[in-house]
Amino acid sequence: MLLLKNAKVINGDGKSVLEHGHIIVEGERILAVTDLLDVQDMTGWDVIDCTGKIVIPGMITHHAHGLVHGPFLASGAPALSEEHIIDQHKRHLIHGHTTALNVDGFCTMDEVKSSFYTPLRIKQCTVHLPLSFKAAYKGDGKGLSEIHNEMTVERMLNDGAIAIGEVGAGQTTAGGDYVYIPAEIKERKGVDITAKQSMILLDAVLGKWADKNYYNKERVARALKDYDMDSILTPEEARDIVWKTTFRVYDYAIAAYEEAVDASIRYGVPAILHHTPSTMQVVKKCAGKGADRMICSHTHLAYSPEEAIEIACFLKEHYGTLIDIAVLDAFGERVIEPQQETILALFENNLVDLISTDYAGGRSDSMLLCIDEIIKRGYASLPKAIALATSAPAHNVPGLAVGAGFLAPNYLADMVVINENDITNIERVYVGGRLVCKNGKYLA
Repeated sequence: MLLLKNAKVINGDGKSVLEHGHIIVEGERILAVTDLLDVQDMTGWDVIDCTGKIVIPGMITHHAHGLVHGPFLASGAPALSEEHIIDQHKRHLIHGHTTALNVDGFCTMDEVKSSFYTPLRIKQCTVHLPLSFKAAYKGDGKGLSEIHNEMTVERMLNDGAIAIGEVGAGQTTAGGDYVYIPAEIKERKGVDITAKQSMILLDAVLGKWADKNYYNKERVARALKDYDMDSILTPEEARDIVWKTTFRVYDYAIAAYEEAVDASIRYGVPAILHHTPSTMQVVKKCAGKGADRMICSHTHLAYSPEEAIEIACFLKEHYGTLIDIAVLDAFGERVIEPQQETILALFENNLVDLISTDYAGGRSDSMLLCIDEIIKRGYASLPKAIALATSAPAHNVPGLAVGAGFLAPNYLADMVVINENDITNIERVYVGGRLVCKNGKYLA
């Protein structure tokens, strides 16, 4: 038996707090959550005194990449190395995320089953649809084999996939490419650029709306100089590279959205859509279809606060549309896409339904960093904010976290122990009652 005693317990329902609580775990499930500890004999028990600590449910990210040894991203890129994938598993667990939905939708369920390298609970999406395949092959497709080509959405869902997604990507819809622009520059110039430089280059050439008419030589020249790329590229070379990497696939990627949402309606599963200004029009159109649980991912990305509020309000008028905030690395390393201001504006206006991590080049933050910031600003109570990363994804993505997302009898003992004075200080992480991380260290 495991006992976490004398803790403040936030059970995940969005409102309840047990100020002085005790959690009793038997095996992998919670036996009791109580404020009255009436146990006479604790011989052989593992007893952890949580005085000054908060216990929350293991957090659930419904949007993560790089967790399965299979095709990467919506472009069907080659699989990441097993070493990198294992590092991503450990990163999530250390950050207090005990369940994750892999949205690299071309992976098969056999590849998922062979990727259980750690206790992280992994579920899988599917985009095995004709137009998604077509877009992948226009953008990359080097990670796709005959096995993937023959796979269908029906088979994936029958085998355990739980959602359609991720439809579109930053690399295929001009919504933030830090993969193909650097690769093209490396091939042409033999020089490596950073993810941040790639994002800056994309924005300087195309703006946020993927518009060829946006190009301005002086603007691109300034960006090249400001970000130390003027010795690598001329403005014209930068334009040609961005246009090539973007427009070889953009129209095909956009065309895949409606097909995917139609499939989500047909099969009664959520659809997870890449959402940035460059996909806004098709996302709006899809919202009008009335899909139940259409998740508009990272609705802050590339939007100004005012733009994000406007589009979120519009989308939430439509039945079943959910607004997601991906923390990315906005509160930690702040390399890929900080945009704290836009994220916080959506929380301030009570427009966020779900919190996720996404990928951020493998540098994604703990969701607690974002939660801590919105709590400090008074945009949500701690119980409500915790629910956005626990019970909300469990409810809105059926099958993602069965028996998880709450601290209550008979639920899985996926638990995170954090410091009451600094909720970003993650002291213990349990999966099914098993201690897997302690004080920032993964326990083999």
